[in-house]
Amino acid sequence: MPPGEQHAHDPRPMNKTLTIAAALIALTVGARSELTAAKSAKCPVVDGPDAAEATLSGRVVKAPTKRPKNPDLRQAEGFRLKLNPPLRASVTGEEPEECDDWNEIAIIADDDKDLAKWNGRRVTIQGKLGRFGSALVIPAIYIDASTIKAKR
Repeated sequence: MPPGEQHAHDPRPMNKTLTIAAALIALTVGARSELTAAKSAKCPVVDGPDAAEATLSGRVVKAPTKRPKNPDLRQAEGFRLKLNPPLRASVTGEEPEECDDWNEIAIIADDDKDLAKWNGRRVTIQGKLGRFGSALVIPAIYIDASTIKAKR
């Protein structure tokens, strides 16, 4: 065969294709295992007298006045904290592996007038996490605020 001509069965292009395919499979498997590990990790349980202390940040908003689609549910009244990032927590004491992402939680404070001045502002709140006694209240989680500070 003259120099410069390739043989019809040159294995080099096939080797490159196999290498790229193997790399993509390794990346996909690695990403899935990380996601599975993150989902299987235990998250804090928000239930009972051993409530966790937490520091959360987000924006204070007034609870919506519209009713939930399910007529059995009811809105928690007052102010809420729209979380950034969401809180990953379990509200069932039996299985802490069942985590939910909470984008919004209720805020309980001594005086709603104090919360009204924070309405619409980004804040950092320290307090104890708790869960409403009824499963029919949305959101089911609240923070009993001890300190509220403006977020910078």
